[in-house]
Amino acid sequence: MDLKNSILAAFSSPHGALRSAGRRCSLRLAVALAAVLPGVGAEGSALDARTAQVWWEGTQGIPGVAQEGDVLGVAMAACDFDGDGYEDLAIGIPGDRHEGGKTADAGAVLVVYGSPRGLVADDSQTLRDSAPAMGDMFGYTLAAGFFDTDAYCDLAVGIPWQDLLALDNVGAFAIHAGGPGGLQTEAEYFFQEAIANGTSPESGDMFGSSLAAGDFNDDTYTDLAVGAALEDWDVNADAGHVFVYHGGVGGLTLHSGWTQARSDLQDDDEAGDRFGDALSAGDFDGDGYDDLAIGVPGEEVNGVEQVGAVQVIPGGSSGLDPDPDLLFSQETPGISAAPEHGDRWGTALAAGDFDGDGSDDLAVGTPHESVDGDLDAGAVGVLYGSILGPDPLSYQSWTEDVIVVLGGAEPGDQWGFALATGDIDGDGFDDLIVGAPYEDVVEVDAGAFTAMYGSDAGIVAFGARRWSQDLIGLSDSEEEDWFGYALTLGDFDGNGHDEAAVGAPREDSDCMGPLPCIGGTDTGMVTAIGDGSIFVDGFESGDTTAWSDTVPSA
Repeated sequence: MDLKNSILAAFSSPHGALRSAGRRCSLRLAVALAAVLPGVGAEGSALDARTAQVWWEGTQGIPGVAQEGDVLGVAMAACDFDGDGYEDLAIGIPGDRHEGGKTADAGAVLVVYGSPRGLVADDSQTLRDSAPAMGDMFGYTLAAGFFDTDAYCDLAVGIPWQDLLALDNVGAFAIHAGGPGGLQTEAEYFFQEAIANGTSPESGDMFGSSLAAGDFNDDTYTDLAVGAALEDWDVNADAGHVFVYHGGVGGLTLHSGWTQARSDLQDDDEAGDRFGDALSAGDFDGDGYDDLAIGVPGEEVNGVEQVGAVQVIPGGSSGLDPDPDLLFSQETPGISAAPEHGDRWGTALAAGDFDGDGSDDLAVGTPHESVDGDLDAGAVGVLYGSILGPDPLSYQSWTEDVIVVLGGAEPGDQWGFALATGDIDGDGFDDLIVGAPYEDVVEVDAGAFTAMYGSDAGIVAFGARRWSQDLIGLSDSEEEDWFGYALTLGDFDGNGHDEAAVGAPREDSDCMGPLPCIGGTDTGMVTAIGDGSIFVDGFESGDTTAWSDTVPSA
């Protein structure tokens, strides 16, 4: 199975990695070789190209072998899996092959651990399905949280192409528990269950195609929302469904299921809505309970198809409680965007407190937004939190033209395809990074991402900067690298500043040097970029000689 083709077949755009975005323990990084070359950091920005590392499978200290079609970096999540005080990075490799290549696209997850020096190859590990099968794509989505009673973060791994008995592509997810030695290789598996609202597993549901972790009932245990965006409901194909599992002493248990067919939710289920295509958890009303934001990118608005919407279900003492729920679209008063066919507002979501007021704000990606006639140029907006939840009257939106990044908005960039939040510069305000994996940087679809910074006024365009592989300097921007396809932020060195991890799943490997590498096209690569604190020897000379090894060791 070709991963790109399978993504295109399952989703009407190449938006395959339905991630749990934001800073709530998500997944990020993958594999191995680290090198640092001189670069220029953005003035007034914490990100500094001189700190960059690149990682792929099979280099010193990193397990696995880089193979054609691995697509390492499709999904990432960050959390402290071993309890040492440093966040670690999990990286999805859904195209990984097992048994000498016999089980193509069975999938795997690479875990790289944090340290006082940031991410290091020491003790990195590869997680695999206990019963790998061709095309399962284990690691296609990731999320992390404290789902049980211990103090170690656990990892949720989406397997949306998992078959169940005679049913194809029903989907599943696995939980790898954290511990003092890191993540356990054995996992607990969850399959779609029949619940009170009448659902049952069907072929093509894609259960696990999106994941989001948050504490919806404020009981100190992390809960998990799991999307099945292609679930059929009644006669409505691909209407979508979201399942919520509550954390507890023994781990996760199924609590509730949500569709737009429920009488206590606004709107109705419709064919092609894809309710649950994207998920994000955040405390948008500041009451101490996390709320769940649900992307519905196929939503029809006033007769216009695929305009998109976002539904927010508030948290409460018993979990999610739609009293009331909130439904937003580009036609909601205050949201300054014209609804157009195919915009798919809500394709990507991320939560963070950009203005430092104690309520989380919601970033919404619209990668298919047209900008001055340029199709699929992309846009991003923010609904700021308030006592009533996300406030549409506070809505801000940006395009690459508005923030005046290099190149501006162009057809097909899909700026806003991926989002992640965290405090990059350590000023107490969450910042926002925005992926544009189909940005042309000399070459077609090379990819880029933009860093935008929070303040007491929220996200500001001033100081935003676009980053490409050419600008960072460790790898060239090449055709269809898809740099920026997946994003995450984590404090891998414990200095109080978050570092960015950026996936380029279609990066090709040339296997130069004595590496255990088969190589080829679409092996994938992850770039980590921080604020300079990982330099333990100093780089005042502007060269690479300060490194004591190719890959940092603890």
